[in-house]
Formats: sequence, C-alpha cells, structure tokens
Amino acid sequence: MLASFQPLNKPSVSLIAVSNNLLLGKIVENSRLSRLKGKFANLDSFF
Repeated sequence: MLASFQPLNKPSVSLIAVSNNLLLGKIVENSRLSRLKGKFANLDSFF
C-alpha cells in the first residue's frame, strides 16, 4: 500500500532504507552470535 504512494523519482531513499534494514539485520545477527558464543564459552569454562 505504501509503495504506491511513494514517488518513483526518489529511488535513493528506498535504497537507503533497504541498506539500513540490512545493516540492522546484520547487527542483530552479530549480537545473537556473540551471545551464543558467550554462552558456549561459559559452558566450556565449566567443563
């Protein structure tokens, strides 16, 4: 619905939004991975 109201002569704005979403996704993935690694590191220290 929203895409139909956006002007077609401003593709850079949508590209910036998409790249920001991708960056946020990577940051979330990295934080999840680091948390998992931290949990595994804690488990390794117990054994």
